[in-house]
Amino acid sequence: MTTKHPPTGPQASELLSLSVLERLAVAREARLIFGVQAARRVWVAAQLPHVDRAATERLPSENMSQVERFLEGYTVADPASEVSAKILIDAYVNWCQSTGLPAPSRPSVGRFFVRCGLRRRKRSGTIYTGVRLIGASSSQHPNQPSLLEEFEV
Repeated sequence: MTTKHPPTGPQASELLSLSVLERLAVAREARLIFGVQAARRVWVAAQLPHVDRAATERLPSENMSQVERFLEGYTVADPASEVSAKILIDAYVNWCQSTGLPAPSRPSVGRFFVRCGLRRRKRSGTIYTGVRLIGASSSQHPNQPSLLEEFEV
């Protein structure tokens, strides 16, 4: 049985001869194969830039409140409803563009939706259950512009 360990010693110095993108790829592979701790060791050995954790931890909470505002304003809980992830995320991105806010990446938005309590299931794509998008014609929010114009069936 072989023990899985990230490169050390002379192998680590070989990392420095690689381009930055190649060193990033090595760190990513180390994470996938050996785990986060190994990837951190490879990151340091490859002399990749220091990551400011305080800055990266602030961003998700800002995005989280942004996602919560969208969900409160443009969705309602409806146990009988479902909406595809593509439609819900597209509506969120349209909302971000219309309000001048930067939209996080699509996978991040999906994770934020789950953190906000949306339930999802996968069947030929991701579906969020128990939620319904509100259109402009809705009496609940008549002054809000429609995010569904291009998605309505």
